[in-house]
Amino acid sequence: MAAEQPYHYQQELDSSLEQNPYLRALKIPLLLVFALAAHVCSSPPVAPPSAAERAPMRSTRLEFLLTRGVLTGLGSTTVPELAPLQPFVLRTLFAPFPSWTSSPSSSSHPTSPSTSPKSTIPPPQPQPSTSMVASPSNLRLTPIFVLGCALAALGASIRLRAYRALGAMFTFEMAIKRDHRLVTSGPYAWVRHPGYTGLVCFVVGAGCCHAFEGSYLRESGVLCTPLGRALVLPGPVLMLSVGAALMMRMRREDEAMRGVFGKEWEVWARRVRWRLVPGVY
Repeated sequence: MAAEQPYHYQQELDSSLEQNPYLRALKIPLLLVFALAAHVCSSPPVAPPSAAERAPMRSTRLEFLLTRGVLTGLGSTTVPELAPLQPFVLRTLFAPFPSWTSSPSSSSHPTSPSTSPKSTIPPPQPQPSTSMVASPSNLRLTPIFVLGCALAALGASIRLRAYRALGAMFTFEMAIKRDHRLVTSGPYAWVRHPGYTGLVCFVVGAGCCHAFEGSYLRESGVLCTPLGRALVLPGPVLMLSVGAALMMRMRREDEAMRGVFGKEWEVWARRVRWRLVPGVY
């Protein structure tokens, strides 16, 4: 008697998300949620501090990555030096994607099954991401994409709470503002750097949204071109650089706050021992 095959819940979930047209369409509002989260996490809530307020602090690599708009994408119009590159970047990223009629699943059947009542042709199925052929049918909703959007939204909400708790004292640059005070309530009652907690959540979520099967970068064919790889692959290096810069920045901020608030900061630091994640780090 043949052994019973194990039931794979994850495979069934993946299949239902990828083939249901209504669930596939859900990716559109989720992309809008991700875009809003990206805007929240990369936009300074207040104006940069004055030169006098920044004088005691030395600029860090994280400040360069955040304030120069690198996290918002190469060619961002928020960076004057990179704005001329934007049309070139857009052409490189979007030109490789063919029209629907050029995909193998649709070229031989120009009439969609949904518009032909007598047609028995099944709807186009996603092609393997390892294929050199790009097809719009490969863009689909996957569990990892949903997880990524959830992490991005969570990160943005944590950042917003940190913005509101610090108010005008929250700056992307290291600074001691005039009339600066030590905030120990809200998210700062749980971790010492909740703004960075939110940023880490967003970065991990962005990787889940864009680095796995079903995403534009994996399915459009842009990674099959040398120029596309040259523009896209530095992204992971950038994310690792942000992580390393965060570690150094948190230590420097703690030292600066201890120097300004002394005993008050030490009491708070003993009560709130964790920098990013309670019980972890």
